[in-house]
Amino acid sequence: MLLMTQTETLPYLVLTKKKETLRRIALARGTSVQDICTQPRKNLAAILALLLRQPSNDIEKTAMNILVEIAPAFQGNVNYLSSWVKLEPVLVACELLKAAAEEDSAKKPQVCSLLYLSV
Repeated sequence: MLLMTQTETLPYLVLTKKKETLRRIALARGTSVQDICTQPRKNLAAILALLLRQPSNDIEKTAMNILVEIAPAFQGNVNYLSSWVKLEPVLVACELLKAAAEEDSAKKPQVCSLLYLSV
């Protein structure tokens, strides 16, 4: 069941920094927290799209801080959010477009403005 819903549940677990829950999921899958967040790539795209939509003065720093907090391995060699987005720009853009479609009219332009990060 978890495998079928992970793309929908993992982003919120990451956003709310549920480290213990993420650790247990990783343990059940026999892998690391970073791996469950990045494999399959649609998980990474969904997580990044949700983090990008959060209010912040510095979206990249805030998102990277959350990722590093839940899995310190995110800080490794690729510690820029744009580097993670570039791994799956099309999937991230699709997730942002889906989010824009679900937002009310006032927030649609904000979500759509994030699309430049995915290209």
